[in-house]
Amino acid sequence: MVTETLSVYRGDTDKYGNADKQLNGTIQGVVSWGQYARNGEKMRAESASVSVELFVKRGTDLKPRDRVVRADGQVFMVVGGSMWDQLHPMTGFDFGWTAYRLDAVTG
Repeated sequence: MVTETLSVYRGDTDKYGNADKQLNGTIQGVVSWGQYARNGEKMRAESASVSVELFVKRGTDLKPRDRVVRADGQVFMVVGGSMWDQLHPMTGFDFGWTAYRLDAVTG
Protein backbone atom coordinates (compact mmCIF):
# COMPACT_ATOMS: atom_id res chain seq x y z
CA MET A 1 0.00 0.00 0.00
CA VAL A 2 1.36 3.41 -0.94
CA THR A 3 1.31 5.74 2.06
CA GLU A 4 1.88 9.46 2.55
CA THR A 5 3.66 11.27 5.36
CA LEU A 6 1.26 13.12 7.68
CA SER A 7 2.12 15.55 10.48
CA VAL A 8 0.37 14.96 13.82
CA TYR A 9 -0.34 17.86 16.19
CA ARG A 10 -1.39 17.24 19.79
CA GLY A 11 -2.20 19.49 22.74
CA ASP A 12 -4.84 21.06 24.91
CA THR A 13 -7.75 23.34 24.13
CA ASP A 14 -8.27 26.49 26.21
CA LYS A 15 -11.55 27.44 27.89
CA TYR A 16 -12.60 29.38 24.78
CA GLY A 17 -12.22 26.34 22.52
CA ASN A 18 -8.99 27.49 20.88
CA ALA A 19 -6.61 24.63 20.22
CA ASP A 20 -2.98 24.97 21.29
CA LYS A 21 -1.52 22.02 19.38
CA GLN A 22 2.20 21.33 18.99
CA LEU A 23 3.87 19.05 16.45
CA ASN A 24 3.95 15.54 17.92
CA GLY A 25 5.72 13.91 14.99
CA THR A 26 4.93 12.35 11.65
CA ILE A 27 3.17 9.13 10.68
CA GLN A 28 2.69 7.12 7.51
CA GLY A 29 -0.93 6.61 6.45
CA VAL A 30 -3.54 6.43 3.72
CA VAL A 31 -6.43 8.91 3.57
CA SER A 32 -9.59 7.34 2.15
CA TRP A 33 -12.52 9.45 0.94
CA GLY A 34 -16.01 8.03 1.44
CA GLN A 35 -19.45 9.25 0.45
CA TYR A 36 -20.39 12.87 -0.08
CA ALA A 37 -23.65 14.27 1.31
CA ARG A 38 -25.49 17.55 1.08
CA ASN A 39 -28.96 18.84 1.88
CA GLY A 40 -31.51 17.97 -0.78
CA GLU A 41 -30.97 15.67 -3.71
CA LYS A 42 -31.37 18.30 -6.47
CA MET A 43 -30.49 21.42 -4.51
CA ARG A 44 -27.38 23.49 -5.02
CA ALA A 45 -25.44 23.83 -1.82
CA GLU A 46 -22.41 25.81 -0.73
CA SER A 47 -21.35 23.13 1.71
CA ALA A 48 -21.21 19.38 1.79
CA SER A 49 -19.84 16.72 4.08
CA VAL A 50 -17.70 13.72 3.30
CA SER A 51 -16.69 10.76 5.41
CA VAL A 52 -12.93 10.45 5.65
CA GLU A 53 -10.97 7.53 7.06
CA LEU A 54 -7.28 7.28 7.84
CA PHE A 55 -5.61 3.89 7.62
CA VAL A 56 -2.37 3.49 9.60
CA LYS A 57 -0.25 0.59 10.78
CA ARG A 58 -1.41 -0.90 14.06
CA GLY A 59 0.40 0.68 17.02
CA THR A 60 0.73 4.14 15.42
CA ASP A 61 0.71 6.93 18.04
CA LEU A 62 -2.64 8.57 17.22
CA LYS A 63 -5.24 9.77 19.72
CA PRO A 64 -8.72 11.32 19.60
CA ARG A 65 -8.64 15.11 18.97
CA ASP A 66 -5.19 14.97 17.34
CA ARG A 67 -4.84 17.15 14.24
CA VAL A 68 -3.54 15.40 11.12
CA VAL A 69 -2.08 17.64 8.41
CA ARG A 70 -1.42 16.49 4.85
CA ALA A 71 1.47 17.82 2.76
CA ASP A 72 -0.94 20.05 0.81
CA GLY A 73 -2.11 21.75 4.03
CA GLN A 74 -5.43 19.95 4.53
CA VAL A 75 -6.17 19.63 8.25
CA PHE A 76 -8.27 16.90 9.85
CA MET A 77 -9.21 16.04 13.43
CA VAL A 78 -9.19 12.44 14.66
CA VAL A 79 -12.68 11.54 15.90
CA GLY A 80 -12.71 8.87 18.58
CA GLY A 81 -10.50 5.85 18.83
CA SER A 82 -9.57 3.24 16.30
CA MET A 83 -12.55 1.87 14.37
CA TRP A 84 -10.96 -1.51 13.74
CA ASP A 85 -8.00 -2.72 15.77
CA GLN A 86 -8.37 -6.45 16.13
CA LEU A 87 -7.68 -9.73 14.40
CA HIS A 88 -10.19 -11.00 11.87
CA PRO A 89 -13.04 -12.44 13.99
CA MET A 90 -13.41 -15.62 11.90
CA THR A 91 -9.88 -16.48 10.81
CA GLY A 92 -7.68 -14.65 13.31
CA PHE A 93 -5.75 -13.02 10.44
CA ASP A 94 -3.74 -9.96 11.50
CA PHE A 95 -4.20 -7.24 8.88
CA GLY A 96 -1.58 -5.05 10.60
CA TRP A 97 -3.59 -1.88 9.86
CA THR A 98 -6.24 0.06 11.72
CA ALA A 99 -8.65 2.83 10.70
CA TYR A 100 -9.58 6.17 12.29
CA ARG A 101 -12.45 8.50 11.38
CA LEU A 102 -11.43 12.05 10.48
CA ASP A 103 -13.34 15.33 10.27
CA ALA A 104 -12.11 18.30 8.25
CA VAL A 105 -10.96 21.31 10.28
CA THR A 106 -11.59 24.75 8.82
CA GLY A 107 -10.65 28.08 10.28
